[in-house]
Amino acid sequence: MTSQHDETARGRRWASPLWLTVGLVIGLIAAPAVAVAATLSVVNIAGPNGTKAVVAKTGQIATTVADPGSFRAFHKYGVGGTCVKVFTAPPGTSMIVTQLTEDVYVMGNQVGVSTGASCVSFLVDWNPPTIGAMVFPLGPGIVIPAGKSLYAIAYGGTAAEIYGYGYTVPVAAAPRVTPTTPVLSSAEPQGQGRR
Repeated sequence: MTSQHDETARGRRWASPLWLTVGLVIGLIAAPAVAVAATLSVVNIAGPNGTKAVVAKTGQIATTVADPGSFRAFHKYGVGGTCVKVFTAPPGTSMIVTQLTEDVYVMGNQVGVSTGASCVSFLVDWNPPTIGAMVFPLGPGIVIPAGKSLYAIAYGGTAAEIYGYGYTVPVAAAPRVTPTTPVLSSAEPQGQGRR
């Protein structure tokens, strides 16, 4: 027959490891939330509407990059065998182009978009296999400063229209045009170059 003293000692022997295990489980659940909170800090960067940006200690912005009111879109119909101006950034602002769409409506062999007026080197270049559209995501964006333009050309009888999307920032925040060195888009078919 066991005494009450033996029962109490046995209970204490199990209580310590049990509480230690419970404490570790709670720590594993709570620690990630505390760690995430510790890696964020509010900095004194505010937009025109007074909203402050949240920036991680690594320097990455943890909220939206642009005010939704600065969103802009543009469109150019009739891109063919001549280098044409597609869009010009408005005075006092730079346009950050984050996406381009090349929509081919007459089949040919190539459509390209450039920041150079001669359309010699392309930011995006597509050899369409058929009539239709191709979307080119351009994150973090292509800079077109105030008064500068984006151009397009099509080769081999191709006729297309260009759609662009992005946002505006003060020209001092992005004063230089992105050079016309090719940007490899994940949407671009591989193994096809300029003809």
